[in-house]
Amino acid sequence: MIHSSLWEPRLSIVVTSRNDDHGGGLLRRMQVFVSTLSDQCRRYGLDAEVIVVEWNPPLERQRLQEAISWPKAHRNFVVRIIEVPARIHRQYKHSEKFGLFQMMAKNVGIRRARGRFILCTNVDVLFSEELIQFLSSPALLPGRIYRVDRYDVPDDLPMNSNTRELLEHCERNIIQVLTKDGYFPWSKAFASCYRTNPRVTSTVGNFLKRLSYHMNRLIRSPDWPRLPYHLCLLGYKSARFVLRSFGLDGHLSPHVNAAGDFTLMAREDWLIVAGYSEMEVHPWQVDALLVWTAVYSGRKQVELLYPMRIFHVEHDSGAGSVPRRKPGVVEEEVEQRMAERGLPHIQSEEYLRRVTEIRRNRSPVRSNNEENWGLVEERLVETVVEMREA
Repeated sequence: MIHSSLWEPRLSIVVTSRNDDHGGGLLRRMQVFVSTLSDQCRRYGLDAEVIVVEWNPPLERQRLQEAISWPKAHRNFVVRIIEVPARIHRQYKHSEKFGLFQMMAKNVGIRRARGRFILCTNVDVLFSEELIQFLSSPALLPGRIYRVDRYDVPDDLPMNSNTRELLEHCERNIIQVLTKDGYFPWSKAFASCYRTNPRVTSTVGNFLKRLSYHMNRLIRSPDWPRLPYHLCLLGYKSARFVLRSFGLDGHLSPHVNAAGDFTLMAREDWLIVAGYSEMEVHPWQVDALLVWTAVYSGRKQVELLYPMRIFHVEHDSGAGSVPRRKPGVVEEEVEQRMAERGLPHIQSEEYLRRVTEIRRNRSPVRSNNEENWGLVEERLVETVVEMREA
């Protein structure tokens, strides 16, 4: 089915990819992403366009249009592929270190999206049925930034399975969950509490983990001059726990974990904040800065809680997969891995400085991008995928 160029879907889903086998088995993960999403849009009547920004496609490999087996066409679903050629990629600093600048690519999709709402996500993500049902309901509102918890699952999805079987497989093989408060290993005990009250469970769990971590540092560290720092940090965590327990934390700590996998706003809100900061670095923490900017520029954060969630198929992201079961040191380990690989990235000190600046100013209107962010002045080649007729 061919959609008119004037068709305005309810939702634009922006992803970026290239046929470079990123993380191993990229085409397999992308195939599952497209097939399940198409099926869900059909069953729940969600009018959606998927914008695939194919950044710097490798010359020696097939384009994504040929490499993916596109699903049967139906009136609720269309795929647009926008190509950013190598000549543009080479203009950026560190282009030799990165085959794809993820956040710049997503900005390309945001600027060209036609949907009333725009969801930025990744091709290694599956959506729960409850989440798709919410996205297809009238509940979405402008002036909001929607976030959701991420469930990590192994990269062993049963191919040629239907959507229900794939989601059931993910449910049985959860490794960890990424919430507003941190990374939590999945266990029967945690799952039971989390499903009853996901936000309180993760808040309490994170408080206890951080308390244990910093108390251990206090007891074992011979660096006594740093004791005031640890005590102040414990006080901050305690205050944050009490405030959140009573729903009074406000802007204190937005949900920034795995923000690159699910950030949803109305199109006008994306334009107000001017998309992701177009820094020529690894995307780690760039997605989090977008959330801080959106919240402090007046977008109200809405956390979509269990059973709404996304399943993320694990792979090597280029900075290594997320460390597990090591509370308090995730950031340090990721930074160390990127440093070992020579990948330019936002240092923790720089990230904290930027967050402090956003919070101090209270209402930054936009990111630090130029007016032509998202390569809006470039005439890029676009292809509407001709999917098989149902």
